Amino acid sequence: MKGNGSFVLHHTTPDAGSALSWTVVPDSGTDELRELRGGGQIIAGANGGHRYVLEYELP
Repeated sequence: MKGNGSFVLHHTTPDAGSALSWTVVPDSGTDELRELRGGGQIIAGANGGHRYVLEYELP
């Protein structure tokens, strides 16, 4: 992702902690990230590790 600016993520944990996801708070982006939209999640790996995934749209 390229661009200067910041944005706010809204974190949710449905089902008493069995999943973890977030969404970009609408209209929270600043500067070049002003129109950023998207969300993501944490994906647990089989070996106990995990990875963060952010799917976004930036017109």
